[in-house]
Amino acid sequence: MPFTLSASKTPSITGTFSFCQGSNAILNAPAGFTSYNWSNGSTSATVNTVNPGTYTVTVTNSNGCTGTANQVVTLNPNPTPAITGTFAVCQGFNAALNATAGLNSYLWSNGATAASITPNTSGTYTVTVTNSNGCTGSISQLVTINPNPTPAITGTFTVCSGAAASLNAPAGMASY
Repeated sequence: MPFTLSASKTPSITGTFSFCQGSNAILNAPAGFTSYNWSNGSTSATVNTVNPGTYTVTVTNSNGCTGTANQVVTLNPNPTPAITGTFAVCQGFNAALNATAGLNSYLWSNGATAASITPNTSGTYTVTVTNSNGCTGSISQLVTINPNPTPAITGTFTVCSGAAASLNAPAGMASY
């Protein structure tokens, strides 16, 4: 009877090795083994995780031979954008909203894709930014376009010669 030596097959891990906060990594050991033993206790060919770290899988083939592979999984932080600028202006002027610089992409709630926008209507503007790892973050800012005052002069417009006219501007204005 011939003797056959069954060699261990070295597994390789495939999948998502870098992921963003709020997402997950998926690690796959190769198919065709009779058992899988991951360092996190899982015994399936695929591991779905939200924790960064080093993952090890030991696989066993039908002959009882084993092989081991390691993979580092990295959690990338989501960007925390900020909006600076002018948030309240008078009618006829534009507000100025500037999102955090240095990110890969910007998408404003009005459809703009630049880092800065100049809205001319009141409302809440949201920007979603994406960093170089593909992770996203959002922030909103209220913009107020204040109406211009409508002055009205009241008083005595017709007077006799030698008398003084009395003219009044509306009360409550910041300056006259």
